[in-house]
Amino acid sequence: MSTAPSKPAAAGQPPDNKPTKSCSCKKLFLCSIVLFICLVAAIYLFRVPILTAFGNFLVIQDRLEPSDIIFVLNGDVATRPFQAAKLWKEELAPKVVIVRAENSLAVNMDIATNVTDTSIAMMKKAGIPAATIVQLPFPSGVTSTFDESRALRSYAQQNSLRRIIVVTSSIHTRRARWIIRRALAGLPLKIMMSPSFDPRYTPRNWWRQEDGFIGYQNEYLKLVYYFFKYR
Repeated sequence: MSTAPSKPAAAGQPPDNKPTKSCSCKKLFLCSIVLFICLVAAIYLFRVPILTAFGNFLVIQDRLEPSDIIFVLNGDVATRPFQAAKLWKEELAPKVVIVRAENSLAVNMDIATNVTDTSIAMMKKAGIPAATIVQLPFPSGVTSTFDESRALRSYAQQNSLRRIIVVTSSIHTRRARWIIRRALAGLPLKIMMSPSFDPRYTPRNWWRQEDGFIGYQNEYLKLVYYFFKYR
């Protein structure tokens, strides 16, 4: 029994190429999968230098010069006061300045001490004379680096400051410098960052420690938040 010959395509009508399109889609999908696997493998192989780069990005450590004041940001009383004391003993500035922080509920209930009082006490214990420490007032107390920068601007203008060394935690230095420079814009000031390092982790191993992982994660989130809030 003979089969009927296939009907030729009508003149001007394109041939059926559905199988070709299907093959192309499959090839594209497979290529995408292979590229994704290669990308994941590359990230895993180079994870240490990549994560170290993320760690180093947050840390600003300037070459320090003799300055008018050492400005200590509130917080991390286990490291910042001692870094300020180290710089003062090196005679990099005659005064150490800190802004009064807002009282927490625990402070108002006489359960805890204001973080500024704790920092000042630590700096005294570290060898800085009380007469050298200047505490700046702020309405209701500061609650952010931005508030501290506003207080610093007023103090800098009143005292004709020209050079300031800022002490804060290492992972906080990039964000702190950014916000302080914005707050002090227009003043003839040189800002130098001096980080205090947490002994529990470094930019080279922060992801291996829970405290380091949480600290770096939070700092990157705050960096993005500050960029959009204070730009």
